[in-house]
Amino acid sequence: MANRIEKITLPGKAGYHVNIYLVRGRHGAVLVDTGYQDTAAEVLEMIVPASVEKILLTHYHPDHSDAAGILAAGTGAEIHAHRLEVPMIEERYRGIKVTALEDSDQVGIAGALFRVVHTPGHSPGHAVFLREEEKVLFSGDLVVGENTTWVGPPDGDIGEYLASLERIRRLDIVRICPGHGPDIEQPMPKITSLIRHRNLRERQVLSRLRRGDSTIDEIVAEIYPVLDERFRIAAHLTIAGHLIKLEREGRVVRLSGREERYQLVFEPD
Repeated sequence: MANRIEKITLPGKAGYHVNIYLVRGRHGAVLVDTGYQDTAAEVLEMIVPASVEKILLTHYHPDHSDAAGILAAGTGAEIHAHRLEVPMIEERYRGIKVTALEDSDQVGIAGALFRVVHTPGHSPGHAVFLREEEKVLFSGDLVVGENTTWVGPPDGDIGEYLASLERIRRLDIVRICPGHGPDIEQPMPKITSLIRHRNLRERQVLSRLRRGDSTIDEIVAEIYPVLDERFRIAAHLTIAGHLIKLEREGRVVRLSGREERYQLVFEPD
């Protein structure tokens, strides 16, 4: 298995590295995600000898798809992504053609076949790719090797993200190859910890509402008392995502007025 799955770690933004994967079949190879355009030449040098026939994109965010057009042109590979991501990829990178995938599709080449698993939450058409023969999951940003994935509006949906984690928890996998960070050799404890983390954050939001906080800024200040300014927007959108989920469930109501405020209206027994 180690000889067939080659991990390529590339520089990203603000020191956040990106993983892409070259998976070799019997006569060619598949590339999972692409990194940014400014690393495309480096990647081409590494992958051209492998005869890449298909590029699989987990989602449209630029750290995962930015170099797709360049790498496809340099290798002749076909680009594939879930159908909900295709319009965004084709709009952002004019002139490239992306083949739409559906949940449970089988895609790849002989000796390197993947099952598509639609896992929305980080983005609407986020998909992970399962090598069933080796029980290896290429997880994109659904599960990352370190810390947690950002989930918030406009792309993200906390409810869908949790459902996607529950879905992959039911898969028969022994290893996760994430879009960022080290490989995950014990998938189930990692997935369980991510679910617990999101549930804890929701309980914290409910607790702050119960104590009288009503704005996102008030909740952020209490839940993240020491917060680097670089992450303030992400924290704000994360809490907004939890409030959207709670509002959809009828547990929170958004109050009318010039300032966006929320109120707790229902708590389960």
